[in-house]
Order: sequence, then C-alpha cells, then structure tokens
Amino acid sequence: MINDMTYWVALSCMEGLTNVEKNTLLVELYRQGSSLADFFRKASDDWRRYESIAMMGERGVAAFEAARKALPNSAFIAEELLSQRYHLLPVMSADYPARIKRCLKYASPVLLYCRGNLRLLESGTVSALGSPYPSDEALAFAASLGQSVAREGSTLISGEAPGCDNTALEATLSSGGGAVVVIPEGIMKFGTGFERLFRYMSRGKLAVVSSFSPDAYRNSERQTLSDRLILALSDKVYAAPTDPRSALHATLQSYLSAGHSVIPF
Repeated sequence: MINDMTYWVALSCMEGLTNVEKNTLLVELYRQGSSLADFFRKASDDWRRYESIAMMGERGVAAFEAARKALPNSAFIAEELLSQRYHLLPVMSADYPARIKRCLKYASPVLLYCRGNLRLLESGTVSALGSPYPSDEALAFAASLGQSVAREGSTLISGEAPGCDNTALEATLSSGGGAVVVIPEGIMKFGTGFERLFRYMSRGKLAVVSSFSPDAYRNSERQTLSDRLILALSDKVYAAPTDPRSALHATLQSYLSAGHSVIPF
C-alpha cells in the first residue's frame, strides 16, 4: 500500500541527487503548500516548472522518474520496516533531531531509519572519535569518558568504529548508560549488529540510526557521511589524534572550519 511514508523512502533511496538538492525541493514544496506525495503524482512536464528541478536539469527529472517507477518497492520497504517497529523520521517531521538541521542544514539526510529508544537523543550527547590505532592513554580516556557518560545520564553517539569510539561505547553500555549507534550502511544490513546489541536495546539503552537506503552496503563514502552525522548529533565532541591523510581527519577539520568545537584528548 502506497502511503505518505512511501514517498519519503523513495526520495531517500534516490541515487544521483545530493541531500542539498533533495532538501531544496522540499523547501520549495513547503513554501507552495504542497506535499511530497503531491509532487510525485504530477506529470514530469510539471516537475520541470519547479525552480529546484530546473537547477538539476534532466538529471533530476530522470532521477524522479526512476523513483516513481520504484514506488511499489518503496511502499514494501516502508510497510515492512514500520511493521517491525522501526522508526522513519522525515526531515520535515517534528521528531527529526533539530541538532542535525542546525549543523548540516540543507545537507541533512532527508529520512532517518531508526530502531530502539529515540528518547536517548533528548539527553545531552557526547562522542569520542579518533584513529583506529590510538595510544593506550587515549583508550583509557575513552573508557573513562564512557563511564562518565553513563554516570551523568548523557547519551554516547557512536559509530562502533575501532579504537576510542568503540571503547567509549562498550564502557558506556557496560556501565548502564545509553548510546545511539550511527551506522554507515542500510539499517536492514545491520542484522548481526542488532543480535549483538539486543540486550541493550531491550532495556531501552540503545538506538540505531541510518541515513541510507535500507539495503545499502557500507563503503568509504557512507562512512564519511555517517561521521558527519555523528558530529551533528553530538553536543560535545572529543577527538584523539587522527592520521592527517584519513577521511575522518578531513571531516573533523571541516567541522572545525564551520565554527564548531572539538575537545582533544
């Protein structure tokens, strides 16, 4: 059955368009008082009259034509996820984390696929990033930070990356704290991860968030986008030294250049 969430899944899964381009269209629709469903129901010639589509050119029209043809599959994905108690948060939803929009603005993911206790995002949030090969001192700090997060009732934002990130996550969860894991793949690909973390999720201590098509495999590009989402969700960012040649180092430098702060350790 095609419902409103179907169109959000279709938009999220579209290839060839950036989040900036997708959000530019959404803002145009909002200003006109139209919905995403209204847009998909229009003829492609009508699409060309939108300023945001005109900026994309025929590439944009072709992308939306392909998404429209895939609507039955998008409807199946939406129905399947919702029936299994996943949460789907469109960027225009009141439940969508305001932190993300403040930080990423038009580059915010248009749809978040989530599972678990999303109330964890209502607490103060902390992340611990760094090289996958940290010093013993950095690992000790990450473990102490995780324990502190649990003690203070904050929430750790983690990507389960090797090194300080995963050390802080394990310390937080083992100390009874809560965490949100941001994954660089589709949420339907995280099956073994859900099995491994089930005991924490069943206690309301964990949520998992993905910004990608549910069946997307992890790769380096999605890892970088997930790192940006981790930063956007974090009130405080702690970072151990990173390899200057790494993608994470570049992501942190971009974050700093945008006027945000990082606490080194």
